[in-house]
Amino acid sequence: MLSIALRASVMYLYALVTLRLSGKTAVGDLTPMDFVVATTIGDLFDDVFWAEVPVAQGLVAFGTVILTHLLVGYASWKKPAINRLVASRPTVVVRYGSFVAEGLQHERTRPEEVLAALRHQGEDRVGEVRFARWEPGGDLSVLKREEFEPADRRDEPALAKGLR
Repeated sequence: MLSIALRASVMYLYALVTLRLSGKTAVGDLTPMDFVVATTIGDLFDDVFWAEVPVAQGLVAFGTVILTHLLVGYASWKKPAINRLVASRPTVVVRYGSFVAEGLQHERTRPEEVLAALRHQGEDRVGEVRFARWEPGGDLSVLKREEFEPADRRDEPALAKGLR
């Protein structure tokens, strides 16, 4: 029992230090690359916890996965061609108030799922949306149509004219 606790503590501390050094600030926003790293590391932890792999080998494997992830991230930042290979692109699912069939098909999602995501963004009418797209991290970003944007200071002159 003590060896499992010691192994778990070593891997936890090593993971914490390594992930902090990697610069990852938001674990909640996983890209597909991040998901692959997380599942790989999870399996490595399991192997080390149950002594299927010596701690030293687990640490080397863990460090190698993180280093490879950082190198791939850097390469994809420097070279757009590499980024296209390893990262997903945003997909438009709503354009000027209408669902985009190709976008829904590409993301294998139904209009009801998009509507639910729109409601989470504070939009309850798809007709008021200029563009909505699934971002690479899985979030839905939304741009309202101009005529449905709330008024701001720039609109004061036009509003003042209309009130006379």
